[in-house]
Amino acid sequence: MFFDSSKGNCVGCISVYKKASDIRLIAMQGTIYFSSSGKLTYNCPVQADYWVDYSRFNPYNDGLRADTINSLTFQTMGNHGAHILLQSNNIDFNNSEVEIVIGGWFNNRSVIRGQQQGPTLSNYTGSVLSGSSFRWFWISWNGGCVKVGKDSAVGDSKILEWCGLSFPINGIRFGYCCGSGGTFIIPIRHSH
Repeated sequence: MFFDSSKGNCVGCISVYKKASDIRLIAMQGTIYFSSSGKLTYNCPVQADYWVDYSRFNPYNDGLRADTINSLTFQTMGNHGAHILLQSNNIDFNNSEVEIVIGGWFNNRSVIRGQQQGPTLSNYTGSVLSGSSFRWFWISWNGGCVKVGKDSAVGDSKILEWCGLSFPINGIRFGYCCGSGGTFIIPIRHSH
């Protein structure tokens, strides 16, 4: 990280702004909003290639503790290619992971895969994302099964299911790829 004085900007730095009760971080070409209402917002820039930069945001450090929950609801808005990575180890991007693609292939298909860009384990055909309005989704990982639905209530309107999960989920990451950017809004539930 360094400050480029010739251009007047921070390269690879994190800038913090405070407005009213929200805090905004500009982090390596993406934006994180921390809201006093208990929501995380990740603005993912357009990713031109077929690779997802899952390291851009770290929800675990932002308060989303996947190791204390077994399901998650969120909203997302983007033209296509919303990606979620469920991880056994929050900082390992290569082992014991499940990749979920929502509205991939130009919003024609959603899948569960056993690794990044891996073989399809569950498939749904149909348009699910919108580039102009937020849509609710849920993911659950319980009893060895990963499930995905298109609703704000876990269990409703299930579109994907794969039962073969053999490791605990301790991390979760979000991103967009394949010529699309998008935004995720994730309510944070605190365990007691």
